[in-house]
Amino acid sequence: MTNEAGMLNKRSFVGGFVLLTLLLLLVGIDYVENRLDKSDTQLAAVSVATADYFSDLELIGNAAIVYDVKKGKILFHKNAGKQLPLASITKLMLVAVADEVLDGDTPVIITERALAREGDSGFFQNEIWKAKDLMDFTLIESSNDGAEALAEAAESRIRAKYLNAPRAHAAVWRMNEKARELTLPQTYFTDVSGLDESETMASAYGSARDVAQLMLYVLREIPHILSATARDGVLLQSTNGLVHEASNTNNALGEIPGLIGGKTGFTDIAGGNLVVAFDVGLGRPIIAVILGSTQDGRFVDMKKLVDATRKTIASEN
Repeated sequence: MTNEAGMLNKRSFVGGFVLLTLLLLLVGIDYVENRLDKSDTQLAAVSVATADYFSDLELIGNAAIVYDVKKGKILFHKNAGKQLPLASITKLMLVAVADEVLDGDTPVIITERALAREGDSGFFQNEIWKAKDLMDFTLIESSNDGAEALAEAAESRIRAKYLNAPRAHAAVWRMNEKARELTLPQTYFTDVSGLDESETMASAYGSARDVAQLMLYVLREIPHILSATARDGVLLQSTNGLVHEASNTNNALGEIPGLIGGKTGFTDIAGGNLVVAFDVGLGRPIIAVILGSTQDGRFVDMKKLVDATRKTIASEN
């Protein structure tokens, strides 16, 4: 027969067990949170998701992130807060700041200085382009000449708009200011194209999380700059009447259903980089980033991320 003392002991045991369980749960939550890269969680409005479709994913790239824009949730991350060279993903930020001060019809001159940049995009000295067409060409073709011409055209307007802008390299200055405004803690630029400064130093650095945050800004505020990047190639004409064919550097175009747009990057130091935005359903955009892969491996990696994402989203229904 259970007496009052026995009942008290039983209650004490049950209470102690519940307390122990709660303590273990809190310790477990703290452990999981400490395991997460704190810079990754800044992007997400809710906790990172654990999806079985990502669990066995093997990537060539050093860093990656997949972000569900509608849910405000990180679906996958790998070294997403690690600072790595950005290469020509830099041009996405350049076009973002050029778009702040250049109207679509603003004339942009291809100068001798622009043509001196590494790479040949087929431009001619003193050729004149509409700013929007040159932005499209620059992002699709990853044109260093186009990037330099856009920066030159934007700099006087940047100085007029921002009185604290320096007289030299105002476009680079504004790109760095924009990175701070968007809270991209690992990101900085010393050049508008993303070319390597030397054999050991890149001209632009950032993290996969930062790149995803930049793409999120583009999607929400200036999506028009991405539209041409979803196309395999386009014919664009300068105001001089010269026709140029821009071939997309994103070889994964056909492997990404619902592609909204993206930007590639590759240098000797950076390796292969790629950021894309794609829809997995009506009004369900996803942002995916690969940094530090290989020239071809970035497209293989991205296909894996896209496939795992689609399976993950499908499993929710």
